[in-house]
Amino acid sequence: MSIFKRLPKAELHCHLDGAVRIQTIIDLAREQGITLPTFDFQELQNMVTVTEKCTSLEEYLVGFDITLKVLQKSYAITRAIYEVVEDAVNDGIRYLEIRFSPILHTNDGLSLSGVMEAITEGQALAEYTFPIKVGIIVCGMRQLSADTTKDLAEIAWRYRHKGVCGFDLAGPEQGFSSKYHRKAFGIVRRNCLNCTLHSGEGAGWQSVQDSIQFCGAHRLGHGVRLSENPDLVKFVVDHSIAIEVCVTSNIHTKAVSSLDQHPIRSFFDQGVKVVICTDNPTVSGVTLSGEYALVQEKFNFSIEEMVRMIVYGFSVAFVEVTFKKRMRAQVLRECLHILHSEGYDISPILNNQDYYDFIGVDFSEFMAEDKIVLPLNRFRPEAEITRDLCRMLPKTDLHVTFDASMNFDFVYDELNTPERQKYLKEILRVNIGSKGDLINLIQMEKHTPESMLLVKRILKTVLQTKYQLERALEIIFENAVKDSVRYMEIAFRPNTHTREKLNAEEALLVILNHLKYLNDAYYYNTKPRPQTDPNRDSTTKVFGAIVVYVSSAADDPIGFLESAKLAVKYKKEGVCGFGVYGAEELDFPRPLTFFLSTFHYLKENNMNVSMIAGLRGVNSIISAISEGGARRISGAFSMHNYPRLLNYVANHSIPIEIGLSERLKDLTKEAESFIGNPIRLLLDSHVPVVICSFRSMTSPQDRAETLYQTIAQCKLNAAQTIELLGYGFRLNNQSYSFRHQLYSEFKKEAVSYFSEHGFVHTNKFLFYPQ
Repeated sequence: MSIFKRLPKAELHCHLDGAVRIQTIIDLAREQGITLPTFDFQELQNMVTVTEKCTSLEEYLVGFDITLKVLQKSYAITRAIYEVVEDAVNDGIRYLEIRFSPILHTNDGLSLSGVMEAITEGQALAEYTFPIKVGIIVCGMRQLSADTTKDLAEIAWRYRHKGVCGFDLAGPEQGFSSKYHRKAFGIVRRNCLNCTLHSGEGAGWQSVQDSIQFCGAHRLGHGVRLSENPDLVKFVVDHSIAIEVCVTSNIHTKAVSSLDQHPIRSFFDQGVKVVICTDNPTVSGVTLSGEYALVQEKFNFSIEEMVRMIVYGFSVAFVEVTFKKRMRAQVLRECLHILHSEGYDISPILNNQDYYDFIGVDFSEFMAEDKIVLPLNRFRPEAEITRDLCRMLPKTDLHVTFDASMNFDFVYDELNTPERQKYLKEILRVNIGSKGDLINLIQMEKHTPESMLLVKRILKTVLQTKYQLERALEIIFENAVKDSVRYMEIAFRPNTHTREKLNAEEALLVILNHLKYLNDAYYYNTKPRPQTDPNRDSTTKVFGAIVVYVSSAADDPIGFLESAKLAVKYKKEGVCGFGVYGAEELDFPRPLTFFLSTFHYLKENNMNVSMIAGLRGVNSIISAISEGGARRISGAFSMHNYPRLLNYVANHSIPIEIGLSERLKDLTKEAESFIGNPIRLLLDSHVPVVICSFRSMTSPQDRAETLYQTIAQCKLNAAQTIELLGYGFRLNNQSYSFRHQLYSEFKKEAVSYFSEHGFVHTNKFLFYPQ
């Protein structure tokens, strides 16, 4: 246990009333004139602290009745949290989240705000005294009324600037579903407060799904019953929802029948972000160091795996993102130093740099034979990032609009028939006599809404047959090869392609069937590439997936639901998400209310959702995330005006789809004067930005030029460029395992290209005090 006590750790699941010192209970009872079952230290400890012989949850909860009796006064609450923090520091904990329910401390007349003042005072005193960062999580109680939970949610977000970092729902799960408290979590999400829920401890996997679907859980407390549903486990993994695992407590409360039956090893092996926690140190008689030692010994975790769980604890902490990133880097480096000094083999950690390299630790410090790295070459002038290098660098494109990403040769040839020429002249009132006319129209310097609508109608005309759909998809792949795109998500609106013989589902099936062939040809190399591809001999790998999307302006609620059902039906056949795009944003309560049934359906089926939002205000962003369940936002041009939302989006790795468009420039003019390019402001706020081509035919710039301009305007170096490009590989709509594979391939290839072009520094360099 001694090595784990030395290693810096994060404790994310610790109840205040389950962590009070036995002597403090006795002291407070005497001071307040409260009668205890006994004032003898050992006898009281035997009553409050359970053992592995604990027979039921009821027996486990006896200790809380005792501790809560003495925590009804302000000074007692302040003392209790101060001492809990002190005990944590003595156990090597550097970051601590303490949770409690203020309503349980109002029996002697304290108001909710009075309770909050007492606990935040103790938190401030502890942070001033000890080397630790502390956050407070306010708990609602499942068995209490929804109105009470709503009041607790209100008090929680109003104290977010005084130390509250999150909101929780605790209490008995059986018969008290979290969905009955969704109004409280609506308040929490609309105010950008983090949330974790006790789920899958006293009820089955459905409780976990409710917590995710109705409450938007960022983390799960306990979660042991999640193992009953492999599909839900995969969803949790793919969406980086961490589980706060309390092994000893789970045995005491009979959440698991025995230590052998605990799913922590299975969760970790499947990619779940597992964080070891104590739950109730006093009641369970444990320390966090002891829990780490128990887990390693019983479940045969390697040192590398233990370090990864330590890093997970800091990576999913409910703390400001800049502090979090620095804290993770410092903790990982300190772990490596301690382990190396104690003679542990740290090579498995060094060999798994993909898990850590974006944190900012310079692994060369530990890999050099003499363990000394001269800093001189760190500051050698870098080479220039050129257009040619930008073209070579592997990329993603997470928003390729299908009906505006072909080439002009194809469109012009398909338009150049008597029937379609007649349609253009008589219906659309436009004359296209040459390919030059077509290019000038589509790549107009500044489009109006009317001119863009005309362009869309023209392009739709040539995408109505099986041949046209297949050929357009081939061109998208050919362009991807030319631009060194390794992974792309193609936004496809089935209803756009039903003017002739195909219906919406048939059009989607044409695309999905041909997509499978093209993925086999371009990624797996099991089929020949199309003869029409001028780069068919290239070895560049490309993988594509489909985002079925609807138009926020053109599709009604029925159309939304029909398209959503198609997306869900073909989720395992190439559809990776559902999108809501267009010129109009869906805000809450209107007009988003009319589409809520569709979004509930998508949540029930664990579908990834992307939405246009934040063009002229942030309410639509908050609505998209909280009501629509969006895991990715398109646009978000106004988000830079709201630092709290920037931090929330960064903290939960919600990617922003963006491009160097005229609309971006128009809506972010005020940011240009002090930051240059607004994308730089997002990146400096640690918001994951993914550069997308959208309707590539409407812009004369290709992807390489867009990347070059972004790098130049944002003044990015090699390490920052790799970080920017890496977001698309790490945060797309694919499974965790495939994303990890894509990112590993990308990082290796990108570093190789930079090295060939004279770049030395492809990782971030941070200052570390000795």
